[in-house]
Amino acid sequence: MKRILCALLSALLLLTLTACGGKRSAEDPSVQPPVEQPDTPDPPAPSEAEQSLADLRETIRAAGAVLGCAYLGATYGVLYTSVSNAGFIGAMTVLFTPFFEFVVYRKRPDRKLGFALAVCMAGMALLTLNEALRPAPGDIICLLVPTFYAADLMVTEKAVAKPEVDPIALGVLQTAVAGVVMLGLSLLLETPSLPGSPKVWAAALFLGVFCSGICFVIQSVEQQFTTASHASLIFTLEPVFSAVFAY
Repeated sequence: MKRILCALLSALLLLTLTACGGKRSAEDPSVQPPVEQPDTPDPPAPSEAEQSLADLRETIRAAGAVLGCAYLGATYGVLYTSVSNAGFIGAMTVLFTPFFEFVVYRKRPDRKLGFALAVCMAGMALLTLNEALRPAPGDIICLLVPTFYAADLMVTEKAVAKPEVDPIALGVLQTAVAGVVMLGLSLLLETPSLPGSPKVWAAALFLGVFCSGICFVIQSVEQQFTTASHASLIFTLEPVFSAVFAY
């Protein structure tokens, strides 16, 4: 917990120093007046293909970054709270997504979706909460999961609506970006080590390839045909399948 807080505070301090260091008073004698440059012709505007490629790169970086933050919340949050609390808070994506859509796009959920959200949250509470939901430091970290995963659903929905975006490539590349983000955080916050047994290797590969890679590719493809709010509603079935397979 201390390492996470130190890393976040260091990043905020660096951003503050950078912002403050880049500004100087207009009365500062060390500030030199701008030198007039001769007029030069404006650079040519980027073509439509170049602009689309630039937009795609920005979308991939954004989707991968928010996905990495969601993984960060899930990985570290469960260390400081109960599994039941972490599961319930993580499933709150179903509430965060329509809320963010309303805030950003002014898109109000219809009555059917609102009723389905209420039923899903009640079912999630009955399924995952086997003790009182007591506030803990890990609960705050786990809030990163629904916050950033809802953002990922919204970014993906906007991206796949564009005909020039390949949803399969988007799913693969955003997962790769999230992997790079998590690798960097692991090098910063802990001492990484490779799995020490074939069983752990098999579990890691299964989680990485099937539960993460293929899952997010399917999500990107299918979000061409549904909304982010409906996708978050479908993801509430995750603990249901977990209970079925665990049984």
